Amino acid sequence: AVLDMESERLRNALLGAISHDVRTPLTALIALAESLPAQSDEALPAASRAIVQQAHQLHALVSNLLDMARLESGLAGGSVRLRRDWQSVEEVVGSAIRAARPALGALEVRTALSADLPLVEFDAVLIERVLVNLLENAAKYGAPPIDVAAEALPGLLRIRVRDHG
Repeated sequence: AVLDMESERLRNALLGAISHDVRTPLTALIALAESLPAQSDEALPAASRAIVQQAHQLHALVSNLLDMARLESGLAGGSVRLRRDWQSVEEVVGSAIRAARPALGALEVRTALSADLPLVEFDAVLIERVLVNLLENAAKYGAPPIDVAAEALPGLLRIRVRDHG
């Protein structure tokens, strides 16, 4: 009973956080879209950029929710089907930085990837999502610069995302 109560409490807290995180960009999108008819020709490009930025934030949040639902449904059924394939760590890190660029803005992201990194077998979509989440969190709550490092150790690959906040 205690476990069920704690699970329900956590579920409600998560739902509250998600609803806030969804409402914020959605409210901004609505306000920006409603203000478009009143915008001068000079202000339209800035309003357009703001709409695109908010749409990217909402898209990232929905992608996170879908990824979480996919993992949760797999966990509830007893197995998670990872799309494992041999991947280049450099490509996935680069892709994550590009995907997080709207949240990063002009923040400096430094990379330190070992030159001898091997191909690694993992689910590139999920690892990229993890890296994007870490980069976005570093942009929101940390201080620049943001460092991304990867190194191969015997039997494992270590990837670090570090901010200076």
